[in-house]
Order: sequence, then structure tokens, then C-alpha cells
Amino acid sequence: MKLHHFFAEIAIFLCVFFIFALPPLFVSETDFTGFSTWAFPINELFFAVLSLFIFIYFERKTKVQCFFSNNSNSVENKKLRFCVNLGKTLITFGFLCCFSAFMEFLAYTMHYSLASTVIAPKGFFEYFCFFLKFMLAVFYEEVVFRLYLPEELKYLVSKKVLNKKIIFVFSELPIALVFAFAHRYLGWPAIVNAFAAHVALRMCYKKTGNIFLVCISHFLYNLLTFLFLVLN
Repeated sequence: MKLHHFFAEIAIFLCVFFIFALPPLFVSETDFTGFSTWAFPINELFFAVLSLFIFIYFERKTKVQCFFSNNSNSVENKKLRFCVNLGKTLITFGFLCCFSAFMEFLAYTMHYSLASTVIAPKGFFEYFCFFLKFMLAVFYEEVVFRLYLPEELKYLVSKKVLNKKIIFVFSELPIALVFAFAHRYLGWPAIVNAFAAHVALRMCYKKTGNIFLVCISHFLYNLLTFLFLVLN
């Protein structure tokens, strides 16, 4: 690989990291206002559009399979593979729910609580904004944290390091920690839960090779979590 191309890859990686991953690390508990208003999600739309460009760029660069592509020409094999991958997605969703419930129980036993405002949307427009916000946020989080950042970091590290274990540690662990501590404004239970969620969703992507199925698992989990928060 030519040196200027390598530096260009690093520059793009750093841009994505500073735009998507770094700002949430500086959000504090006092900055978090909770889910109290449901206006049109302009910020989420902006980041989702950027992540779409990242996805297209990464797909073209690495020829990663997308939701509508498959190497097999057999319709039966396509259906079987989709069913198997859907099963893995549901298992991931189940793990996210179970681990989140465990962390809620652990926080409750330690008398830990985070005061936040959670208000259910009212009317068609607020429900539309609610679902759109969740879908857009899930999409750009999965593209950035489960696809681009770890895969690109692994690609960059592998150019200078040959040991596979070292490559794995230095490409997977930093992104998992960044994603986890991006939730620190919600307290330490959220940090632990986000770390476990990242690992599960990342494994789901590695097993299915399908970022859209991972988005489904993440979206359903967020939806169920919000429902429990509203009913609590």
C-alpha cells in the first residue's frame, strides 16, 4: 500500500472518530435532559446521512456484503442463511435484554438511580419523530461503532503489526471502551451495559456479516428499554 494512501486512511478514520465517537465522551449527567421532548431529529438525521456515506465508502473499499447481496446463487441457500442470521439477531436481542435486566437489578440492590425525564410521545407527529430518532441513531451507531471504526482500526493496525492477538486487542478493545464511556452521563451501570452491548452487537455483525440485522436487534432493544422506562 502506498504511503500517501495509508495516511489518507488514517485521516478519514480520525475524522470519523472525532465527529462521532469523541463528543459523547464529554457529555455529563447535568447535560443530559432525558427523553422529554420529541421534535424532528435534525442532529440524528445529519449523523445518519454522514454514516450512510461512511457505509458506502467502506463497502466499496472492502467489498463488504450488504443486506441485499449474497454470494450464493441458490434461493434455498439464501433463505436458509437469512433464517440462521435472523436467529443470531434474535439471540443477540435476547442477550441485550437479559444483561440490561441484570444491570438494572444490580443497580437497584446498590440503591443507585439516575434521575432523568422520560415522557412518552403524544400524537402522530411526536410518534413519527420518536421512531425516526431511534432508527437514525441506531443506524449511525451501528455503522460507526460496529462496522467502520473496529474494522478500519484493525486494517490500519495490521499494516504495522503481524500478531493477530495484538491486532484484535488494539482494534476491538479501544472502540468498545469508547462506546461504553460515551454512556457515562447515564451512570456506571450504563457504562457496563454499553460495553456488553457493544461486544454482543459486534459479535452479531461478525457472525452475520449484515449490519442491517444488527440494527434491527439494537432498535428492538432500545424500543423495549424505552417502553419500560415510560411504564416505570
